[in-house]
Amino acid sequence: MRKVLWIVATVTAVAVACSSSPEGEEKQEETEVVTQTKEKKDKAQVREISELAGIMLTMHDQLKAIRGHVERGEAIPDSLNWDFENMKTAEATKDMNIDEGFDGMATAFLAQLKVAMEDQSVESYNEAVTSCVNCHNSYCPGPIARIKKLKI
Repeated sequence: MRKVLWIVATVTAVAVACSSSPEGEEKQEETEVVTQTKEKKDKAQVREISELAGIMLTMHDQLKAIRGHVERGEAIPDSLNWDFENMKTAEATKDMNIDEGFDGMATAFLAQLKVAMEDQSVESYNEAVTSCVNCHNSYCPGPIARIKKLKI
């Protein structure tokens, strides 16, 4: 509570000190804008995601972890061999049109991920990432830039 009072007193003092000149009005406005911006940053934003989006975020994390191993030429640990078959039946984001094409692309991705886990080469890893981009081109283009950053 003391911090809040101190901040309010400081902002008020700055506003009063700056208001005596024409430049003071601009500084007061800047102070108010900064204060409003800080208040917005302090508020927590809760964002609900669909079951499918959650699976996709987990897949991104897995591919990122696999990427590190592939780049270093290390064996990919079995702990990173996650099963994403449930992506085919997961509830999609509201207003997203899932059709038979999605199932085919999901199957292609899962097959390519399996190859990448067995082969552990840069090429097969990049093919798995490419299959993600191909699907997102058709169904949900928003995260494509983020997915492309996974390529080696």
